[in-house]
Amino acid sequence: MKKLFDVFLMIAAMFMSLAAGAVQAQPPTPAAWAVQANLAPHPAPEQPLPFSHKTHIGMALPCQLCHINPAPGRQMTFPATATCMNCHATIVTDRPAIKKLAQYAKSHQPIPWARVYQVLPGITWTHRKHLQAGVTCEMCHGTVAGLDAMAETTAVTAMASCIGCHQARSVSAACSVCHAWPTDAVLGFAQTPLRVIGFPGGANLPLWVAEDRGLFARERLAVKLSPTPNSVALVQSLVNDEEDIALAAFDNVVAYQEGQGEVNLSAAPDLFAFMGFSHGTVRLVVSPTIKTYDDLRGKTLAVDSVATGYSLVLRKLLQLGGLTEGDYRLESVGSTATRAQALMENKFPGTILTTPLEIAPESRGYRRLANAVDVLGPYQTIVGMTRRSWATGNRDALVSFIRASSESIDWLFDPKNRAEAVAIYRRHVPNMPEDAARRHVDALLGEHEGFTPGGALDSAGMMTVLRIRSEFGLPQKTLTDPARYVDERYQQAARHPVGSQ
Repeated sequence: MKKLFDVFLMIAAMFMSLAAGAVQAQPPTPAAWAVQANLAPHPAPEQPLPFSHKTHIGMALPCQLCHINPAPGRQMTFPATATCMNCHATIVTDRPAIKKLAQYAKSHQPIPWARVYQVLPGITWTHRKHLQAGVTCEMCHGTVAGLDAMAETTAVTAMASCIGCHQARSVSAACSVCHAWPTDAVLGFAQTPLRVIGFPGGANLPLWVAEDRGLFARERLAVKLSPTPNSVALVQSLVNDEEDIALAAFDNVVAYQEGQGEVNLSAAPDLFAFMGFSHGTVRLVVSPTIKTYDDLRGKTLAVDSVATGYSLVLRKLLQLGGLTEGDYRLESVGSTATRAQALMENKFPGTILTTPLEIAPESRGYRRLANAVDVLGPYQTIVGMTRRSWATGNRDALVSFIRASSESIDWLFDPKNRAEAVAIYRRHVPNMPEDAARRHVDALLGEHEGFTPGGALDSAGMMTVLRIRSEFGLPQKTLTDPARYVDERYQQAARHPVGSQ
């Protein structure tokens, strides 16, 4: 056995020097972020030869011995047959698999390995850049050293994994980083570019439907949906003219217009809501050990930002639950997806989550301590928002966006489209099992909470937002008129285009 081990070490050293010429290794970054495991089983594909990573890595063989990264660096290669034969010309040559390997080598044929992880169509991606950034094989592919048969054990091909890693490393997660923007020549007509920013997650389903079913294309719009790490970045990008439209909580419109936002902006905001996307769907979800509000006393709870959004809902729920503001702390963590992950990693005992991102924690035993609408009444959650100055100069594009988005919401509510809606959801959230995707879609299309048919704004829900902000917003103001933050003329134009009867 020692002789065998020495042979492997000698070959490993030789090929490590070869691999070093293809990839300049970089030290791992301090903020190492590992991709989550797949929620559903992904069986190992059938391979032409049995190969155990567990056995070979157990011999201290590095990944780069077999997988190198030649120019241009998009993919890692499979080992040449000759590489395998460097060892197996003399090691366990009597085994059937090694005899088959020798036949490949004798005929100078490459071994037709089945690639386990596939880069999805339309994705611009390269191993080279990630290796140079210090990303290790284990961060994306998990504990391969424990696998006898290589399988897709992590969700590395899911968009949420890419976004999460980029956000953790403060790397841009804009759509254009990974997705090419189709040219007018490809589509055969001129498009109006439209930059949209929103929080990552299933709440973007109406936009996914509008994109996949060609509703944006019909309106001659080239929509680029970029994820935001938090509401501060979202509002700043809108005010700084880096984005055209944002999907965010109605409270963000009110807060920044009233000078009660989380940060001071570089320019005076002229924000308004032009349509509704969802109402309700706000839940206080806590660790399994938290049974009552009193169990949160002395604890730190996660929010997107302390001064805006659903943090005010959280404060009101805690107040009604018998806690004063000195009984707990709030910490700005970022988007709902980030907070859900932090909750499940037990970094915080509780947070506000919005549908459908409460489903995963609750399925793992985390508890819903409160449903906001049951305690506070109707509540306007996500709206389409933009700047009045931009809307004035881009009226047709905004009306077209509203028309396509509203139509996609109404399409989602038609029961005969449910199966296709689930399929679209799964295309944009890869590796999600069908039954889980169906639960997400069903939750977003609830009878009393979820998407709002026709993209309508909820007047009673907006009043709840103003009432809570009047109590907790600083500097303190009494807010009573939702019309100050809304302009529905664009939506009316979308419903009644010129020339319609």
